[in-house]
Amino acid sequence: MLQPEPLRAGQCRASNSQAWFTVHVEELTTGLPEADAECVLDAYAATGAPMSFTIHVKGANGQDGVVAGNNPHEDKAGDGQGIDEIFAAHGADIVSSFETCGVDLPFPV
Repeated sequence: MLQPEPLRAGQCRASNSQAWFTVHVEELTTGLPEADAECVLDAYAATGAPMSFTIHVKGANGQDGVVAGNNPHEDKAGDGQGIDEIFAAHGADIVSSFETCGVDLPFPV
């Protein structure tokens, strides 16, 4: 589950909670040559997608510990409203940023 930037009131309180973790897109470029990392980050920034995501990692309230595991509204997984799935909402932006720069993805697709 993710909440893209900017921080909302609930996220401000969540920032002090062990149930939430913030991932920065820049972390995906760790270990890349500086020019490749810069290219990927510039390409990603050009998409307008958020540069970080706050993820709920502990104590999900839902079925089988997954907030939206059986959500009948699959189309809402990446609509930018409320809780979204990172890759449903911004996966194409992340992947295309690496592809634009001719850099291998640091994870399987």
